[in-house]
Amino acid sequence: MPWAPDWTARSPRIFTPLNPEDRRMEQVTNALTTALAAIFLSAMIIEVRRRQKQLQELYNVLDEQDRLIVMELDRMVELGEIKPYAD
Repeated sequence: MPWAPDWTARSPRIFTPLNPEDRRMEQVTNALTTALAAIFLSAMIIEVRRRQKQLQELYNVLDEQDRLIVMELDRMVELGEIKPYAD
């Protein structure tokens, strides 16, 4: 008989329901895994936002709110409501 891994030589196991202690341990494991995944995802989002802000400050990039303010100021200058600081 040719060599075969151990798992092929075993007979198939019949599924038996988990006892209450094993079920609790599985629930704890699932809750812990979910909590750690949420913490990891939150940390990644915070890091992306931090780097985005750092790049905006470095390259003086306007975000959407700043862009709207600048457009409104430009409109007010064109209408003569305010005078530009420097021409």
